Amino acid sequence: MDSPVYLVQEEDGLRIIGNDSHEFLHKIPAVTEQIFKIGSMEPGAVLYEASKEFQKQNQKADEYIRMIKDKLDVAVNQCIQAAGHEPEPTIQRMLLRAASFGKCFLTDYRPEAFVNMCMMLRVLNQVRHHSVGIPLTFTQLEHLSMPVLIDRLVLRKMFGLAVKICQYLKIPDSEGRSRILAHWACFKVQQKSEDEEKLARTISQKLVDVPGVSFSEIASQALELGRKQLAIKLLDYEPRASEQVPLLLKMGQDQAALTKAIDSGDTDLVYTVLLRLRDKSSQDFFMMIRGMPIACSLFIQYCRQQNIKLVEDLYYQEDNSWEEGNCKIIRSYSLDDVEERAKLLEDAMNCFLRCKNDFLAKQTEEQIKLIRYQRKLETDTGRSYADQSLQKTLYQLTVEGNHNMAEKFKKEFKVPDRRFWIMKVYALAESGDWIELDKLSRTKKAPVGIETFIDACMKNKNSLEAKKYLSRVPPELKVKCLVRVGLFREAAEAAIESKSEEDFDYILSRLGSAERQVADQVRALRPQLAIRK
Repeated sequence: MDSPVYLVQEEDGLRIIGNDSHEFLHKIPAVTEQIFKIGSMEPGAVLYEASKEFQKQNQKADEYIRMIKDKLDVAVNQCIQAAGHEPEPTIQRMLLRAASFGKCFLTDYRPEAFVNMCMMLRVLNQVRHHSVGIPLTFTQLEHLSMPVLIDRLVLRKMFGLAVKICQYLKIPDSEGRSRILAHWACFKVQQKSEDEEKLARTISQKLVDVPGVSFSEIASQALELGRKQLAIKLLDYEPRASEQVPLLLKMGQDQAALTKAIDSGDTDLVYTVLLRLRDKSSQDFFMMIRGMPIACSLFIQYCRQQNIKLVEDLYYQEDNSWEEGNCKIIRSYSLDDVEERAKLLEDAMNCFLRCKNDFLAKQTEEQIKLIRYQRKLETDTGRSYADQSLQKTLYQLTVEGNHNMAEKFKKEFKVPDRRFWIMKVYALAESGDWIELDKLSRTKKAPVGIETFIDACMKNKNSLEAKKYLSRVPPELKVKCLVRVGLFREAAEAAIESKSEEDFDYILSRLGSAERQVADQVRALRPQLAIRK
């Protein structure tokens, strides 16, 4: 050597690097030796000679083939392997031509090894070229693997060659073309000399039809390099709102993030943005969402379940007294203390008065009065009446036999007579106060019919008591009341007496499958209906 050199150990040899030269010292592979050794009679050597003679159109080619006809598959494989270890493209072609020639005489030879070697050699020859400068051997490529070679090309910024190799080898886009172009885009972002508008357009045109490329990752790279406007422009090309929105929030583009989330139709994403914005700028938050009906509606829906006070504050800012009052009513029932609840209901009543909704104001006032009466009842009786409606309170008082207090409530809250009577009938039946129920049924000018008493008895499974009222049922209701107490035959006779086909059909419709015998008896009476008519 004329100058100092560096020695670099490799998988299959030794690199000798000097000032103006680069050589590779390695042991000749056995398969290469078998083919090119002088006087070799290995199948591969004979096939190689046969191929050369065939190119010359010499009949010796046939003689050589006959010599190795039993080992032709071995000869083909030797030529393929030797081609892989050969650095010179000319000799590679000769060896591969020999392998191809030998394949023609094999009927069941699988071509995958030949095809793969052709592809690998084409890639190796390309990267060995001085314009690329990666002098890999086939053994080294097998050790490194193709993905590593692709990564080395990417690191050298040889994106075009890397993409062509991936396409040639049919490597999936997610591992090849898409990944490489994403690296290319990140590299382009680093070139600060280029105009941002033009650069964003260039990147989008290159990547618009490439599957699996994330514009948000490229935009994130631009943001890390301080190119905020470029990042915003790149995000416009990101089709997935779930990738756009977090980065827009990171850049402080709150309005844009919320708009993108709404346009996506993804309510979870909208909620994510809304909650982030609420925590970030609670004072300006309501002003921001006021002009966005969808965002405002979703936020209200969320807060109604999680934090009703926030909705109340929103309606207060908008001077929406009606909705503010509704929120106060909802919130009041989360309070255990009766007086605190009453005070909050009074605030709600004032809200309704401000918006001139007299009906709601009056109803709220009645509710305040009710909960205070209920509290007094609890103190006097030691029983619980909390969170009960007026109807339920009256019902419980009647069941407990506190009839005087029930009457007092009726007058105080102006409960209609019919409504009060219906409640009382069912409450007396539930409590089993049949004597009081009978007395009530004999009251003159009662606002409810006798059928109500029958229904109350049957609801509490006392058919014996219900039958006592049958004699006082008006004719037009007799059939239905008889059916209600289970007297189907008597009901059929009543229907025949009244000559009502409709009542007879009603009886049959009420008979269950378990009452087949009774149903047969009732149907047997039907001819009498025709006779009566």
